[in-house]
Amino acid sequence: MLKRTLCSVLALSAFVGLATGSQDSDVAFDDDWEELKGVEAPMPTIAPPSAGVSLDAFFGGIEQGCSKNPILLAAIDSMGSPKPDYNGWTANPTIKVPGNLQAAFGAPYVAQTESDYTVLDVDITEASYLGFPVTGMSHWAGHSNGINGFSFTLDAPLSQVEAAVNSRLEIVDSCSIETGCFVGPFEMTLREGAGNTTEVNCDTST
Repeated sequence: MLKRTLCSVLALSAFVGLATGSQDSDVAFDDDWEELKGVEAPMPTIAPPSAGVSLDAFFGGIEQGCSKNPILLAAIDSMGSPKPDYNGWTANPTIKVPGNLQAAFGAPYVAQTESDYTVLDVDITEASYLGFPVTGMSHWAGHSNGINGFSFTLDAPLSQVEAAVNSRLEIVDSCSIETGCFVGPFEMTLREGAGNTTEVNCDTST
């Protein structure tokens, strides 16, 4: 049921404009968020209590082949801009998220620069995913190549996050839900992070 609901929401949202700078697009952006909140699942009993806003709807759908709903896509795309020669990225001053989430997101910044890609980070406070505190989100973008992806960090042990994900989400790779698969497959993965944290990872590099 959750999978069918998410697909319906994403299909409807595809027709909603997310361009900045106009009152109509801001209204549509907030409408997208209200629709996504409607598919948010109840808090799990195994997760510790967490203060702040839930990002379940914000990240809604990533378990389906690392798909990005319009709200998440707009946020990731707004984190940085390519340099004129496309040989690097600069961080934008703000990230585009719905009004009720703005207090939870800090300003994007360049966390790492390599010869072929840049990592952009944003700190997150007073927010949760599946009941676990979210501490930040990363986006890696290639320099004129196919490197691309995102991840976010949960302040919880990998074993607890795995239990919550396995009980609440159906993880499938992108080639299992697409008609024809020209790139990928892409799939949401979990890995142990520093300091007993967990990283939710979506590498969509081509």
